Amino acid sequence: MTRINELMEKDGIFGWDSQYFREGYVKFVMPDYISRREYRTPQSTARTIQRGIIEAVKSYIQQRANKLTLTFDIEGVRNMLTFICEHEYDARNYTYTDDWSLAKLRDESEFIKLEEEQKKIEFVGTPQIYDNLYFNKEKFRFNIKISKMDFVDLNERECEAFLENSKGYNGLYNVDGALMSKEEAMKCIKKSYCKEKYSFKLIVGLGKNDVTYIEFEH
Repeated sequence: MTRINELMEKDGIFGWDSQYFREGYVKFVMPDYISRREYRTPQSTARTIQRGIIEAVKSYIQQRANKLTLTFDIEGVRNMLTFICEHEYDARNYTYTDDWSLAKLRDESEFIKLEEEQKKIEFVGTPQIYDNLYFNKEKFRFNIKISKMDFVDLNERECEAFLENSKGYNGLYNVDGALMSKEEAMKCIKKSYCKEKYSFKLIVGLGKNDVTYIEFEH
């Protein structure tokens, strides 16, 4: 397990911080995944868990964060300006005024004021998290505690489902480029593939008021 953690830290997941291990957490169960046994290495396992972490963080933000709905008109500019002035976020990963839909408003006093206020908030990249966010930088931290990491054999039903798209001619099955009977194919699949099962506890530094998720009304 330590080796997996080291590899995830090496790859630089955004906001990875050990200080956020604490009592409060959200449990996430990743969908089961079928893979070749020979490809299961610490590196590939770390990448799989990383993808799960990113999806968990995105889900957490979308479900728990405050939301701001904007339009691409003068009303949207006013709402964005009011939002920035009423909150004390110190980081953002999105620049609303860069949108070409607002080009016709660039000479408006409210637009100019919004650009000035927006520049006071640091632009911070959030790798692999593409939602448009305003947030408190020091709180954008997360960590995980792995609850389950199992590699289990496929059962008969799972092997049959896996072979469903491998039917060849005359009742034979194409497995890794070789034609074989169903019985042989089932043995080959059981030997070569396994099912990965992961779950983890996500510990997040963000409270509800530490992040706002921006969505749009067109």
